[in-house]
Amino acid sequence: MDPGVVVRLVSTIAAVAAITSFGSGSPVTVARPSGVTASPCAADVTDGAASSTWFRLDPSLDAAGALAGQHLSIGTDRTRLRSLDLPPESFAAGPYQSAVLAGDDDGHRSRLRLIRRDPRCDDDVAVSGDVVRSAVLTPDGAAVVEHHVDRATRADLGIFRRRIAGGELVRVADPVAWDDAYGATWTTDLVATADGRVVVGSCGQFMCRARVASRDGATRSVDRIGPVIGLLGDDVVAYKTCRGLPCGIDAVATDGTRRAISVAAGRARIADGRLVFEDAIRTRLVVVDASKRTVDLGPLRADRHLVATSTAVAAGGARDVFLSPDGRIPADGIDGSVDRLVLPAVEQEISR
Repeated sequence: MDPGVVVRLVSTIAAVAAITSFGSGSPVTVARPSGVTASPCAADVTDGAASSTWFRLDPSLDAAGALAGQHLSIGTDRTRLRSLDLPPESFAAGPYQSAVLAGDDDGHRSRLRLIRRDPRCDDDVAVSGDVVRSAVLTPDGAAVVEHHVDRATRADLGIFRRRIAGGELVRVADPVAWDDAYGATWTTDLVATADGRVVVGSCGQFMCRARVASRDGATRSVDRIGPVIGLLGDDVVAYKTCRGLPCGIDAVATDGTRRAISVAAGRARIADGRLVFEDAIRTRLVVVDASKRTVDLGPLRADRHLVATSTAVAAGGARDVFLSPDGRIPADGIDGSVDRLVLPAVEQEISR
């Protein structure tokens, strides 16, 4: 396999999926400790359910071109409401209704926060002596799933679940085992599902592997794939190992059977429990559901790309799909360059 098979694909997906995310919020309420009033945040949550919260994380470079920090922008529809400067080692995930999960590390400890449109409504989730490399909120809003590495050695420590309202930090997946076929793990992607499953995608230099951990402790593995997109029913949906986008997409069943969904797809995401992707051959936007039904959403303009997200959609799912010139939401919010589509309801009958 030629060098760069997965490297270029991972960097392409990361640039689109990990840096920028957008979606309208589903009715998820983040659990708060008992006795803590939601006021004045009730209005923030209610307003967030009626509008679309977005975020983007942009690198800040110094004069020498080195990464000096990251700039987090959060807004609703056409308006940028907040801007925050974070350390170089930071991340964001979501959005979760009106909140964005942000993590940052200052070299001594990692901090997790739920950042909202109104600063008064921010929630401090946790502080860890480990380096928290990435995290996602569970669809019920009650817990955070985190990837930890050792601060001194950067060795993988595994995947953990932490209840926001308090409780022990519980490991849900062990550190990924060393395998010469994959080499060192470069990226780890997390997906938390409404039924309590956690999907862990681990990518080496040339290819990736995934593990699906259930609430009962059972784990299944999927090997020799590209970056994970998410779950479609019980199937793990992932890119093939290739030189970058466009790339094929496969669905891998629980028995290991692989089904080709696309031989040449561009950007992709899971929305409302369905796979949405760019068909690069026909230049059309396509939706596939868990029953394998395919719906054609129409042609893709040459100057538009799907805004992919880095996490699974919250419980109930946001049915909004966004297209923009570079697959990102503009820094000041939605403008005329962004197209919005609404996925048809799952039960709605649609002609192919």
